[in-house]
Amino acid sequence: MFVATLLLTLASVAGQHTPGDAVSPLPERASLSDAPALELAYAAAAMPRWAKRDGGGWGPSAPLLELRRRVEAGERFEGEVWRVLLVEGGYLRWRTDWPLEAPFAVGLIGLPLSHGFELWLEPRVEGWSSASAWHGDWMCGYGADSLAERAAYQELGRLSLDQREVRFDIVIDIVIDIVIDTGIDTGIDTAEDAAVDTHLAPDPEWSFGRTRQRVGELAIEVRPWERIDDVLTPVMDFAVARTVANALRIGVGSDAKHATCAALTIDSPPWPNSFSCAFEVELLREGRLVSAQNFAFRTHNSGHSGRSGFGWLRKLSPQIARGDLPATGWTLRLRGAPLPALRNWDATHYWAGTVEVPLPELAARSKPNSR
Repeated sequence: MFVATLLLTLASVAGQHTPGDAVSPLPERASLSDAPALELAYAAAAMPRWAKRDGGGWGPSAPLLELRRRVEAGERFEGEVWRVLLVEGGYLRWRTDWPLEAPFAVGLIGLPLSHGFELWLEPRVEGWSSASAWHGDWMCGYGADSLAERAAYQELGRLSLDQREVRFDIVIDIVIDIVIDTGIDTGIDTAEDAAVDTHLAPDPEWSFGRTRQRVGELAIEVRPWERIDDVLTPVMDFAVARTVANALRIGVGSDAKHATCAALTIDSPPWPNSFSCAFEVELLREGRLVSAQNFAFRTHNSGHSGRSGFGWLRKLSPQIARGDLPATGWTLRLRGAPLPALRNWDATHYWAGTVEVPLPELAARSKPNSR
């Protein structure tokens, strides 16, 4: 009964407004090019970040595309435009209530305002690190995922108990003047060689120019607390532990280096994102510890259905994970990890329990399961 009540309560919290998800029409104008930049920013913040294109595929919303056109044309926006995009649009995530046990962190999502666009938040706190997020139109899947993962949670520094805000300078860095190599090899390497025959020219190359500018400032509210349990509510109920265990699957996939690895996955979990599942995962064989690592459940809100999380089990043979070899004697022990739970910006509760899952049981319910 407790589990059902907990999950229903969390589901109602998860149903609250998330920046960048609601839809609000832009006031009617003859053209988006007539709209003030601040009006476009509010419209972009109220719409889904990605829209389906008429010709197929997905791309930035119309207000974002208009803002991008202006950025690439060299227009400078007032600081409030950047604040609205970051805060109202959800491109900046932070937790107002923060435990002093962990360095204060923020999350950023890359703004698609140029083919190469980087935004920096530089804290006005001595000794703190800056946060940044990069967007590149040409990024491959692995590269984009890696950069997005890094930008999603960035530790900046330690709050003081009496601190009530963090102030930042907003800095943007734009890539300009890109020339794409045509792939035609003239056999000429220098301008001097080209001068021998006026009909030939040096091979075209990638040519990057960058422009970096401070565009405004931003202040965010913070309320420091002594312990993480003052910020997130721990849940230790055994029935919740079994729900977590039953959602686990094991499979095989290829990592960023194309190596075949065993993978622990959670697909379509039966709880909302306001319940954070961050684990320390211990792999045991005949009761002896083989490996220990952190595993954090996370959601993907890219306009596609489903939520999933995964982590590589590099000390487990892929043949066991695939079911080609017996899993007898192997066990997974999951312990709730409170501080990594902070990486889920929507979390209000975290799992604080421990559960053990025999690997043969996990393998039996996982077939077929690959990544």
